[in-house]
Amino acid sequence: MLVVTLRSGEAVRLTDRRTNEITRLVVGSGGPVRLAIDAPGDVHILREELLARDSRDASQHDAARPRMAPDNW
Repeated sequence: MLVVTLRSGEAVRLTDRRTNEITRLVVGSGGPVRLAIDAPGDVHILREELLARDSRDASQHDAARPRMAPDNW
């Protein structure tokens, strides 16, 4: 079981790898919410701020990587 605390504006995304169904849980205004998730292993659970950070880091990594010419040039 995963227990997370979400504050206003934060979200969690659950993806069922069998059906590719995505469920997004977003916290509205008010106090923090504690959420307990009991899901099978093929359900991927990720805080959305981590998803945004990972995609930002990947784009920075790709921009910094030197471009190499193919071997057959």
